[in-house]
Amino acid sequence: MARLTEDDFFNRIDEEFSWRRREIILYTGKIPDAQTDIQRVMLRAGIPFIYAHWEGYVKTCMSLYLRYISELQLSHEKLTIPFVALSLTNSINEFDSSDIRKKVKFLELMMLKVNARSNIPKKNIINTKSNLRYDVFKEIMFNVDLNHHGFESKGEVINSLVDARNHIAHGEYKNISHGTFMSFHDEVLNLLEQIKSIIENSILNKDYLR
Repeated sequence: MARLTEDDFFNRIDEEFSWRRREIILYTGKIPDAQTDIQRVMLRAGIPFIYAHWEGYVKTCMSLYLRYISELQLSHEKLTIPFVALSLTNSINEFDSSDIRKKVKFLELMMLKVNARSNIPKKNIINTKSNLRYDVFKEIMFNVDLNHHGFESKGEVINSLVDARNHIAHGEYKNISHGTFMSFHDEVLNLLEQIKSIIENSILNKDYLR
């Protein structure tokens, strides 16, 4: 697989946002204005559909962001601490001892690796847990050292979307009003755009550097 360049990254993020936005708007435009059985079915079906774009966009974009930084192979001394932690995950996981000699050896190993090239894993790091609630999203943002504070006011909306999706996806009857659907529609589109902006700015500003 070819290395992901900065231009490649921005193109992929743009494409990912564009096709998802287009699909969401297209689906919404097909929902009848009149309160009919068709409208009721489409409003209910639209919740898992919108949620899928929320989870899919976060997982894809965060994975691309992580891949881009991983493939830079910067030395640990240049990266922010969360990326150093990801790079040294295996070494950190192996350290679990009350033996002072082992602690000294561990610290010596860490000191030796300060100037070494990073080896940030690209797989199994971005985990949405198939339920991308706000606390899961916040954890993902922390893992890739992105600021989640701008999303704090959206926590309730995100959790409400996940709850509604779970009720419907698990076969329960849950009535969704047109107003509720449109609120989720608008909020998710705004969230996707906000995530896109944060990731792009982080790359442009090289926020992954210490």
